[in-house]
Amino acid sequence: MTGADWYATRPDRLPTFVKNALGTDARPEVLLDRAEARALEDKSLNRFPPTLSSGIDWDSTTYQRRLKWSDEAHWAAIAADLLAEQVAAGKRVALLWGDLTVPTVLLPAELVVAHAEEGLLADTFALRQNEGFSDREE
Repeated sequence: MTGADWYATRPDRLPTFVKNALGTDARPEVLLDRAEARALEDKSLNRFPPTLSSGIDWDSTTYQRRLKWSDEAHWAAIAADLLAEQVAAGKRVALLWGDLTVPTVLLPAELVVAHAEEGLLADTFALRQNEGFSDREE
């Protein structure tokens, strides 16, 4: 089996708030297909050197700042701060789950911030649209 065969085979593993958002017609949420998710990875995560366990090798890369948090509530506060500009502008963010079986999704930044603790988003990667990914045509 290839990554393309595994991609999005387990949407049931998405957090409940994501599944609920994807199930409503009134919101602009998007589930990315494998080609779109791959293009997003190339613009974001693949810019950094990986470890053997598929994490980012922080010792081999440079970064402006690295944030640490003490618990989920602290992470939610950090997420709200990091995404405040996107929330104010009504932007969406992409969430990559670190597991090919779970599909990458675009969600309103406001929704991501509101559910940062619930979704355990500290284990995901959120790419803001103005950092290299824009909405696809719908």
